[in-house]
Amino acid sequence: MVVIDMTDINPDVLQRYAAGNCTAEERQLVEDWLENDDPLPESHTQYDTSLKREIWTGLTDKELKTRSNFGIRTYITIISAAAILVLLSLVFFFNTNSTQNLMQEELQQQTYIAPAGKTATMKLSDGTIVQLAGGSKFSYPAHFSGQTRTVTLISGEAFFKVKHDKKLPFIVQSSETQIKVLGTRFNLSNIAGRAKLAVTLTEGRISFKGKGEQETILKPGQQLIFNKKLNKIQSVTEVDTLYATGWTAGLLWFNQTPVTEILEKLDASYGVTFELKGHPDLNIHLTGKFRQQPLSRILKLIENSSDLRFDQQPDKKIIIYKAN
Repeated sequence: MVVIDMTDINPDVLQRYAAGNCTAEERQLVEDWLENDDPLPESHTQYDTSLKREIWTGLTDKELKTRSNFGIRTYITIISAAAILVLLSLVFFFNTNSTQNLMQEELQQQTYIAPAGKTATMKLSDGTIVQLAGGSKFSYPAHFSGQTRTVTLISGEAFFKVKHDKKLPFIVQSSETQIKVLGTRFNLSNIAGRAKLAVTLTEGRISFKGKGEQETILKPGQQLIFNKKLNKIQSVTEVDTLYATGWTAGLLWFNQTPVTEILEKLDASYGVTFELKGHPDLNIHLTGKFRQQPLSRILKLIENSSDLRFDQQPDKKIIIYKAN
């Protein structure tokens, strides 16, 4: 790949790229630069590679074996009857306790928070794979019971590869909404503090239902946007699914995305926190595609495309301010 120095690129080209208005040649020029090594020092920022954590859950059945041997002939009828009664009582007692313990273990909810700046991959007891973006909070049972497999994305973003089981529908709950599937793959984004929830289907079929709403069926390649404040579906559109799921492969893709949302993605991907100094304008929209790029390169592109400036601190805190 051709090495392109940042100083060789006209700032106007970067601005047009970030605004989504550049030509195909200009886009290729910028993305070639993005693919090369970062020429800037990064003494305070370190990119964390993906963490894949396997969480296996299971239960061990317990078997009760009771043996009784009575060899007394005298009063055999009474003793046998009493022994049978005691045996049945013991079996009932232990079976009841065993069932109760099993139900308690099955219903026990586990809550997992993905480490900041890392993705976490989980394998649930039914074989379903869940990939969580950094900082996401996820709740699931130790073992599925009943007639459904129900989990909860409390906040953050997750990609689900649901194990097919037509007898036990898989249900994902999030902010009083419900996604019901049998076996499929889809992305769910429910960032804390954001008014909108997004569901993107890549394979199979799912039904989405908000509180008090009818079910909406999604087909592969469709994205549903749900307004949590208004409790209503805002839109269902055809999308490039890679735009929504690229984060699972280390790709950050912004398409006229508000800076506020970009900062949320950077927070989850790099484990940093942003702090405002003064009143910088975060309502601008930017475009860019980054595959496992150093954070400083992304920040540099934003700086060259706006009047925002970033000051990286040793404790992974980044100060945002407006250029003089």
